[in-house]
Amino acid sequence: MSSVIYYLKKIYTKNDQLIPIRFFLNKTSDLMFFYTNITMDGEIDDISYNLLNNYIKAKKTKNALNRFSYLYKIKKAKKSVQYDLFFNSLDIIKPNQKIELFLNNTIYYFRLSDIINIWVGCLTKCENMFCSPIKMKNPYTNIVFNKASLHNIYQSLLCSHYQIPKWITLFFECDFDLTKFSYNNYTILKEIAIEDFMINGSIYEKYENISNMMHEYRIFLNYTNIQTPLTFAEKQTIVKKLSTYLRNYLYGEYSCHPLKRKRCKNKARRGLKHYLNNNDDIQTYRQLPIGLMTPSINEWSSDSLFSRRISQMVTSSMPPPPPPPTIETSIVTLNTDAIETPQPQLPTIPETIEVRPPVSRIGNHRNGSLFNLNLSRVNRTADPFTPTFTLNRSPNNSTSNTTNSTSTTNNNSFNMRMFNR
Repeated sequence: MSSVIYYLKKIYTKNDQLIPIRFFLNKTSDLMFFYTNITMDGEIDDISYNLLNNYIKAKKTKNALNRFSYLYKIKKAKKSVQYDLFFNSLDIIKPNQKIELFLNNTIYYFRLSDIINIWVGCLTKCENMFCSPIKMKNPYTNIVFNKASLHNIYQSLLCSHYQIPKWITLFFECDFDLTKFSYNNYTILKEIAIEDFMINGSIYEKYENISNMMHEYRIFLNYTNIQTPLTFAEKQTIVKKLSTYLRNYLYGEYSCHPLKRKRCKNKARRGLKHYLNNNDDIQTYRQLPIGLMTPSINEWSSDSLFSRRISQMVTSSMPPPPPPPTIETSIVTLNTDAIETPQPQLPTIPETIEVRPPVSRIGNHRNGSLFNLNLSRVNRTADPFTPTFTLNRSPNNSTSNTTNSTSTTNNNSFNMRMFNR
């Protein structure tokens, strides 16, 4: 029907009164027109008293015509089947447990218990652990119920002596706004999504989450994995046995309650470890990561199986050592008369000893030595920290040394012998 302004114009025309110009410019609702044009700060203005009387007459006329039109439509409307969704006759149902709704020129009969189930299912609809509430639709026509029908259903529930589910009450408190309902009750809907997944989730999706759980707790489980590949029946068996721990794992990962998330995570880890350690009905294997399979050199020890294996491989791959070269022992004659034993009780400079040059020296397969053996020094100290030989900083160009007559005959300024034997 038209707005109240239409009836106000008719009343002003009937009483031969001048119609205000704002009536032609105002396109607001009836309540907004009453607030903006008749009342001032919540009180009736004396100037608008005549307008108030005309507004009341126009509003009564409009409501009467709307009611007459509604009753006429109901009288001429079609009637749907008088059965509930389980094909039970509604005649045996108490009047306060059923409802009649006028929608699209048709009267539909519903049982309130069926409406409750449909409404709760729409508000708690989930898709793979995601909350996605939808609007309730007419089960006969698949058309969304308007807000007026939702209010009529809620009022009927209040008079039916049913215990109204909390989801419908929360939806009513949000003024039947689905976006606001999802935002305000996200934490509760998330837990409903987890429970719905545990009931209606497929075997493949649950097994995938079990694999994620094993990977997430791999350090706590000492890198224990489930043997693969598996058939559908084996996956179904594993899901059935580990469903309790899977539920706690999902609550620990996706719940919005911090205390509940922490407690469920601990229960899932401990319960799963206890089950795998005390049951052999699930084939598992242990696979350490590469970083733990190759320890550093500092971590190798004789007790480590890995280090012993590496030592065996290195030893077996090395060629046998060459035979030692034949070296004639150099004869060194010491003058025992010149040696004096130092006194241990006096921390004095040790006495020198006399060392005669060697009689002969035969080298190895190399010609000479890189080290200059200072065996020709007559005065040598008995200090144990004095080196037995030194390496010259520059080649020895002297060829007049009578003690190294064998080396000078080779016209080589270096001794190529590597070791002093």
